[in-house]
Amino acid sequence: AQPRTVVEHAGPFDHLVFFGRLETRKGLHVFCDALVAEPALRARVPRVTFLGKPSSVDGLSSEEFIAAAMNRVPGIEWRVESGLGSFEALAWLASHERVLVVTPSLVDNLPYTMIELHSRRIPFVATDIGGVPEIVGGRNRHLLASPTAEDLGRLLARVTTAGRLTVDYSTGYHVTEANAAHVRFVTDLLAEPAPVHRVGAPAQPFAVVVAGASEEDLPRVRQRFVDADPGAGPG
Repeated sequence: AQPRTVVEHAGPFDHLVFFGRLETRKGLHVFCDALVAEPALRARVPRVTFLGKPSSVDGLSSEEFIAAAMNRVPGIEWRVESGLGSFEALAWLASHERVLVVTPSLVDNLPYTMIELHSRRIPFVATDIGGVPEIVGGRNRHLLASPTAEDLGRLLARVTTAGRLTVDYSTGYHVTEANAAHVRFVTDLLAEPAPVHRVGAPAQPFAVVVAGASEEDLPRVRQRFVDADPGAGPG
């Protein structure tokens, strides 16, 4: 059976997870300020996790900055989880129930972490910047806030009050379609006449980057490249 395209993620969402590098560019201070700005949110969310690699904010280590910020919202239990790689972090998120992921970046293009969240159907809210609207799709604009503490706080309060988050997964970024388009592009590229090389000159290597493919998808993607150019072989 095909998975449902419209999913209602059921709460209550009593555990918020900031997901991303613990730095200003990823909106760490916006998230912390949103907790302060929205009293209704603090009443419904007893637990917060900061999931990401450490960095610095305003001249402080990210953990020092977080500790100072969370002192302004007493009563919320918080922790920093900074020792996981990307796939480990995604597995950690998938293993926890009643979690709402928050990715409040200030600047981003087409962030891999949000592609993975959308592809894996992990409920999240984000900021309306860069390529993020393309990832969530036009029918999921309710998942986005402007990159300000006030607007993010209102969005989080609305979702945690409702206790559910409906997402239409028929729209937005689709890993299979994106990878198929990438394979078509590289196949067409390989079909073009090879440039003339000087005798004895080493062949120029090339790399193919495939984002968001599962461990099951990757062998099939590799094989399609090999079929297009048997001399290339998987790298």
